[in-house]
Amino acid sequence: MKTTVTSSGIRPNLNGLPAFEVLATLAKVRDEKAHAVSFYFDLSSFSDMSHREEALTVKHLVNQAKSDLHLEIDNGLSKDLERILKIEDEIRETPAQLRAVFACGNEHIWREFDLPIRENVGRLSVSRHFYLVPLLRALESCAPHCVAIVEHDKARAFIVRGCEVQEMKDKLPSGDLSVQSDDSRVGWSH
Repeated sequence: MKTTVTSSGIRPNLNGLPAFEVLATLAKVRDEKAHAVSFYFDLSSFSDMSHREEALTVKHLVNQAKSDLHLEIDNGLSKDLERILKIEDEIRETPAQLRAVFACGNEHIWREFDLPIRENVGRLSVSRHFYLVPLLRALESCAPHCVAIVEHDKARAFIVRGCEVQEMKDKLPSGDLSVQSDDSRVGWSH
């Protein structure tokens, strides 16, 4: 199952952050074979536009995990690692997103998250439980903030979450915002 903060390929929707229940479920996972895979990937700068660096980094992370585990790789873990290698194409399409994947073939778990933040990270860990600390840090930086721009008789509002900005169209009154005041210390200034 894939959860993203966006809908369609344009990624304007900011409502799909993982819910507390999803995080609690991931935190409870404990695989006795120690094959719970946690994968985080985002490069904040690219040396070239061909995105070869992302592909090489993902392959290196998977190969490093395989070599660290030696002969302990079962069919479920092998499938999870191969699926992570296939994600590399999707990462090229959304280079401004932090991709987090949690997989455990033995427990039939596959969760993906695209978060609207920039963080230079490339990490793949295989252990008894999922490594959730980077996801929690990323979610902290995705806290929504409202920005209002008011000028003369116009007002615009934006919701900022991570590095994405969404304008709140048709949410503000369209009436005349200019207010005349007898006291210059009160109300709008011109």
